[in-house]
Amino acid sequence: MKFRKKPVVIDAHQLPIPPIDGSTNDAHEALVWTFMEFCGTVGFEDFTSERDGAIAIKTLEGTMEASPGDWIIKGVKGEFYPCKPDIFAATYEPADDHGTAGIVAPAPGRELSFGEKAVGLGFNPGANPEVHACKAGFAVEIDRMNDLRNATTDNEVKRMASVAITELQTAQMWAVKAITWQS
Repeated sequence: MKFRKKPVVIDAHQLPIPPIDGSTNDAHEALVWTFMEFCGTVGFEDFTSERDGAIAIKTLEGTMEASPGDWIIKGVKGEFYPCKPDIFAATYEPADDHGTAGIVAPAPGRELSFGEKAVGLGFNPGANPEVHACKAGFAVEIDRMNDLRNATTDNEVKRMASVAITELQTAQMWAVKAITWQS
């Protein structure tokens, strides 16, 4: 018999690959901090640093080693495990949710963007991941309009960007109402 893997959305992040000479640089440091933010966001805490940028992960099957370049996946039951890049590429594709699958609140201690504040990204009393994904998507577009508004000297463009921001906030509010509607 043949089986097809169910289409589930997972959280995953690639373990940073250090520079070939073993040193560190700003680009690598940024990747490490991004990985650490991912760890904090999804609750990935049960690992230890090993040699050459590898980490040891306690999985349901015992301790496994993840090498730089491997993907760290949060499974459907909240478990974590490593996945080699070629297997990951053959098995997964990006989800169209701005990377917010399963996330119900912004990472603690992170300064919210203008758009995230405008949509109230931190307010999600039902801890609904769909609400968070919806708000995060609208926040991206509001930030884009705010950047345009701040970058131009043309008053008409500033006005149109401001109207767009207001309309995006309204659309986000109605979208959240639709997502959470209970008949």
